[in-house]
Amino acid sequence: MKRALDLFVASCVLLCLCIPLLALAWRVRSKLGSPVFFTQTRPGLNGKPFKMVKFRSMTDARGGDGQVLSAAQARFHAAHCARRTRLGRGLSGFMPIFSSIVLLFGMTIFSALFTDSQSRLFIWLFGQPVRAYHLSELRRFMGLGSASLQRELNRLATAGLVDSQTVGNMRRFQANPKSPVFAELVALTRKTLGTVPILRDALLPLMPDLLAAWVYGSVAKQTDTARSDIDIMLVGNNLLLSNVLACLVPAEAQLGRKINPSCYSPEEFERRRAEPDSFVNRVLSQPILALIGDAHEPARAG
Repeated sequence: MKRALDLFVASCVLLCLCIPLLALAWRVRSKLGSPVFFTQTRPGLNGKPFKMVKFRSMTDARGGDGQVLSAAQARFHAAHCARRTRLGRGLSGFMPIFSSIVLLFGMTIFSALFTDSQSRLFIWLFGQPVRAYHLSELRRFMGLGSASLQRELNRLATAGLVDSQTVGNMRRFQANPKSPVFAELVALTRKTLGTVPILRDALLPLMPDLLAAWVYGSVAKQTDTARSDIDIMLVGNNLLLSNVLACLVPAEAQLGRKINPSCYSPEEFERRRAEPDSFVNRVLSQPILALIGDAHEPARAG
């Protein structure tokens, strides 16, 4: 019954949006050329990948020096163009209704609980809770205006979720470890916005050879510091360390930490599991954060 209702509502929404979507497709085609759509593999339920399709927002053009344009230069500012048209202004009035429909029929956990600006802020404050940030740092990382950012920070500080200290003539902000919900916010942020989804996305190109992957060590136990490395264990067929490291380079830059992968074939993993005092068994006896598959049954996950 629920699936039938979901399909009915989705069909009605698509019917209402078909003309605006066609107009947007024409706009992207005229500005960026073909293809109009961009496809990307993303992690779904239990780490199972699915293919996401969205409109292109970047151009492949190069500058006069032959170098690839920066992200700011290459981005197609469709929202800015749309606001200058009657169609765009009409769509902006429809967005609150569309947002309610999306919220009702499914969206990410964090988006359902927090606003976009709060989500951006939580990535840094609770994704790396041992680190303190100056206001200027957070503005640069988040891309928010000063007034909006200070409003969110003051709200969190008033609630006791964030510590605010004045150092010289600058304020520093850090997640408050004495808050009664500190551990829960750190865990929620890492599972929905931080370490887990970033690493999961980075490892997707290794599938289907990659059968299982998980984070272990200080990050999984929530005892890490700002300088702690991120330790991950991977089980799969024909996993080359060079390929794994290449996939993890963007994640290292995004998380600001070094990532140390340990790779095992399914056969070697099972041999280590059979040794009572092996490194693999010591890892599995402690807290882990699942990225892909089942850490205890990697062969079955494939």
